[in-house]
Amino acid sequence: YQLSHSMFCEIENMEVTEEVIEKSSNTNLSQITITSGSISFQPDVLEYEIQVEHEVETITIAATLEDEKATVEGTGEYKLKVGVNEIKLVVTAEDGTTKEYQLHITREKKEIIKKEEVKETTNSNQIIYLILEISGAIFVDTRNHLFYS
Repeated sequence: YQLSHSMFCEIENMEVTEEVIEKSSNTNLSQITITSGSISFQPDVLEYEIQVEHEVETITIAATLEDEKATVEGTGEYKLKVGVNEIKLVVTAEDGTTKEYQLHITREKKEIIKKEEVKETTNSNQIIYLILEISGAIFVDTRNHLFYS
């Protein structure tokens, strides 16, 4: 019985201190790098327009965090379709705060060039038509005249 009383006294005189550790709310990236195209990165700019040639079928995206306690999702290699590709990078701070960076990557259309020469003979005159089809538009050259449709 006396032992219990002694333990109670020690607990009663014990001082409790509480240490508050603030978690970081930094959701900034310090850099975004891409394997094709170009990006002029600024941590507070959240949307980027990027153009790549048609020959670029994949792109790799890497990101560097300002705060090592944060995490980023969305980096890696992406297969690109022709046209606009939307890629999001989501940064989560140590305290759970999030920020989203959006990359709008446009893969150019393939430029199709088709050349065809048509010869036509009428009344001993020979007319040569040069037909060019470039990305769906048709150009017809009849010697010194160019027609576009």
